Amino acid sequence: MSLTIPAALEPVLGNIYPHRPRVLYILKKRADVNDTDFTAALHAWRCQWSVEIGFGSVVVRAGAAMTDQQEVISGRFRAGGIEVSPYDGYVSLDLECYAPTATDFERLFDLAKGCLHSLEGVIDKAATIAFGGVTNMVIPGNGPLTMILVLDRVDGLSLEDYNAWWVHHSDDHRRFNPAQLGYNQLHNAPEFNALAAQAAGVTTTTLCVVDIMYLADVHDGFPKPGGRSAEDARAMSVEIGTHVSFATVCGSYFKEL
Repeated sequence: MSLTIPAALEPVLGNIYPHRPRVLYILKKRADVNDTDFTAALHAWRCQWSVEIGFGSVVVRAGAAMTDQQEVISGRFRAGGIEVSPYDGYVSLDLECYAPTATDFERLFDLAKGCLHSLEGVIDKAATIAFGGVTNMVIPGNGPLTMILVLDRVDGLSLEDYNAWWVHHSDDHRRFNPAQLGYNQLHNAPEFNALAAQAAGVTTTTLCVVDIMYLADVHDGFPKPGGRSAEDARAMSVEIGTHVSFATVCGSYFKEL
């Protein structure tokens, strides 16, 4: 494989926060698979990967949806007339390198080839979506719970311009969400999403907003009431609304495995 890093990823590659390559698969389970068997399969998938430490190692994560907490997310958006589509699980592969080159991405996509093979009996491959890109580790910690939100940018805004704004927005997110243990932005590009999907035999997507929050409690996923002034809240709402589209919103809480 010989690839070029898409220009849309340049804003994140040049920013001050730690950033590294990632492929992310957001999973839908087959209709005939129950939650217990699905979680067991995810746990077994996670255990297939050896634990590595050091530069160039592979960082592997997996999570199963906390279906009993879905209303915490859905209710938050439903108040604004927005319906949230839930997912059942996720898995991801990162490369532990912080100035990634095209060669690093080639290695990551090679690692992703067939990576979901052991899950084929439990996942709906047509409904599972793939992302490939650079995770911007705005708050670099981890936690026992993960909230993932998938949205899109507004019409007429280029992906490169969106990503440049998103990097700029990082400081605001840190300021308004002090309880979050970790916050990652997965800056992706259609070319890399397609490569991640092809590697695992699942569906590609043009959705470009992937927010990943690592939490100690599900209620830490959103800013707390009173944590910012009404003026700040209004200004942030306007700024987000001029960049982020809520026409499609997917999201769930996941318990880390």
